[in-house]
Amino acid sequence: MDDTTSPARTRAWADICAERGRQAAKWGGPHRHGAGDCSSPGVPLYVKLAVLGEEYGEVCRAALDWDPDQMRTELVQLAAVAVAILEGEPS
Repeated sequence: MDDTTSPARTRAWADICAERGRQAAKWGGPHRHGAGDCSSPGVPLYVKLAVLGEEYGEVCRAALDWDPDQMRTELVQLAAVAVAILEGEPS
């Protein structure tokens, strides 16, 4: 089986894409750190990296608590933030 079409990878990307949609909806407008989600040029890079770090901290907390379901949830959120940052890179 080709890894790009494995059920686990398909599920992971679907969850990450769904989370990106949630983040875009939640953070799409102006807020105290700029305007838009982590893909937006209206959010400074240092804020984007702070958000990424905060999500990583939540992954670590779930790992220390050994909560596999929460760890997966946090990993999806972490990946979605990383994807958002990459989406916002200049072409």
